Amino acid sequence: MNGKWNEIKNSLLAVITVSSGIITSIGISFYTTLVCSGDFLKIPRNFVGIDSQEVMVDYYRLVIFLMSFTRKKFKFNQVPMSQSAIQHFADVHCLTQAGELLTMLCGLLFITFFHYEKKRYQLWRLVPLFKQALILISVLTCLFLASFQDSFLYFHEVVFQNNDWVFDPKADPIILILTENYFIHYLLVWLALTLFLILVIIWITKLLINFFFRRS
Repeated sequence: MNGKWNEIKNSLLAVITVSSGIITSIGISFYTTLVCSGDFLKIPRNFVGIDSQEVMVDYYRLVIFLMSFTRKKFKFNQVPMSQSAIQHFADVHCLTQAGELLTMLCGLLFITFFHYEKKRYQLWRLVPLFKQALILISVLTCLFLASFQDSFLYFHEVVFQNNDWVFDPKADPIILILTENYFIHYLLVWLALTLFLILVIIWITKLLINFFFRRS
C-alpha cells in the first residue's frame, strides 16, 4: 500500500513541477513577445495625420501600461481613442496583471519543486511530461491558427463580458494597425519562445540526470 501511495505522490509532484514550469515558460514568453511586439506593426506614413514614430511611442506607452501594476486607465497621447477603447485596455490590463502574478507564483513553485525533485533523484519523471506538453501546446496552437478569426472572436466573447473590444476604426484608428497579421505574428513568436524555453528546461534536466548517473 505504501509503495502505491509513494508512486501516486511522486507522479503528482512531477505533474505539479512540470505544470508550473510550463505556465512559467508561457508567461515569460508572452511578456517577452509583448516587449518586442512593436516590430509586428505596419504603420502607414502619416497614419491618420500622425507621424509613424509618434504612433510607435503611443504604442509602447500602451505596452508599459499593460505590464505595469498601476491602477490608472490608459489614454493615447496622439492616436484618437474612444471611451470603450479606454475601458477595453483597462480590462486587458487586469488580465496582464493577473498573468504576471501567476507567472511569478508558478516560477517560484517550479524552482522549489524542481530543486526538491533533484534532491530526491526524481528528475527522470519530468522529461516525458515536458515532451508531452510540447506536443500538446503545438497541436493546440495549430488548431487555433487553422481557424484564427473564429477562435480569436470566440476568445474575446468568452474572456470579456462586454463589447468594448469591438473597435470602430473611425473612433479608434489603432485597430487599423492591430490587424489579424499582427496577432498571428504575436502568437507565432509567443509559441516559438515558449517551445524554446521548454526545450531549454528539458536540456538542463537531462544534463543533471546524466551528471547524477556519472557520479553514481
